[in-house]
Amino acid sequence: YSLDLIYQQILQNPINDLFYKKNSCMIFFGPTLGGKSYLLRGSQNRNENESGLLTRAIKEIFQRIEFNSNFSVKIAVYQIYLNKIYDLLSNDKNPQLSIDSKDGELNNSYNANILGLTKKEIKNGNEYDMALRESINNRKNLSQAFGINDIKKKSHLIISIYLENKIES
Repeated sequence: YSLDLIYQQILQNPINDLFYKKNSCMIFFGPTLGGKSYLLRGSQNRNENESGLLTRAIKEIFQRIEFNSNFSVKIAVYQIYLNKIYDLLSNDKNPQLSIDSKDGELNNSYNANILGLTKKEIKNGNEYDMALRESINNRKNLSQAFGINDIKKKSHLIISIYLENKIES
């Protein structure tokens, strides 16, 4: 299936739901080199027709809020590696975060609050791209700090986009 068809049939309704206070979630999973990054980011050629699903979602969100300044968009990017959470948009040299949960563990803490997670406001698609590039560079630096070449294979990358109504905040 084309990325355009997947976006139209699967993601347009969840994107619309965001504007009605409903949460949406995209999960990409599968084996290494299985196409997850392509689905997420699309082609490296930056061709409009080959934009990834998240890039298309961001573009649509900004098109919808272009004339409505009541909304702001924020991004958080983090990874989970060996049951620890690392903030990939943090300027901190040790971006490890803790969670606020009943049992204090990542296991079984689906309602956990990640303490100190950086949520960076983005105002357009270019700022989204820059935040994503920054987080990818930080992820590479983190893997070098661990001395691990295959951190991508052993960690989970989470990109969270927050659409906030400024009037209700």
